[in-house]
Amino acid sequence: MAEKTPYADRLARATLDFGNRYEHVLERIHVHETGDEEIRWCYYKNGGFVVRPPDLPEDDLLRRSRPRSPRVCSALGSDSG
Repeated sequence: MAEKTPYADRLARATLDFGNRYEHVLERIHVHETGDEEIRWCYYKNGGFVVRPPDLPEDDLLRRSRPRSPRVCSALGSDSG
């Protein structure tokens, strides 16, 4: 399910459960202004979106987070949640 906003279209979404009151979410988005596809790490508190989440290209996210899987965000190929 793609959600459209004035900033970007959400192409896919995966929710991460850390067992707290926040909903941690990875989203693959298409940014209207640049045409880039990016990974957004965001979170929701009590059902409300917390503003100013970081948006960055997937390669930058992977380089900064150094995950065990080289393309961990590739799982966001379709809407997951």
